[in-house]
Amino acid sequence: MPYTKLRSIRTALGLSQEAVAQQLGTTQATISRLESGVHSPRGMVQRAIEQWIAAKAPLLHSGDGVSSEKQSSNLPNVSPRNSEGATG
Repeated sequence: MPYTKLRSIRTALGLSQEAVAQQLGTTQATISRLESGVHSPRGMVQRAIEQWIAAKAPLLHSGDGVSSEKQSSNLPNVSPRNSEGATG
């Protein structure tokens, strides 16, 4: 299943796939595969994406944070490659 909500929020905020990938601790290629439905996230990446979507969706309704979102994220960098005991 493509992550169309991820793409919708990302584009509405004016963020590149690379910017979202950095915020989520993954790669641009992974974001591209998720958005196109080629790949389904698991484990920590899936939780990070769900948290990211939950944090960003209200910004679209309120109109707050759009310009500042291009520069930073309020979520910690969650990288399965750097997490103890995680596989990626």
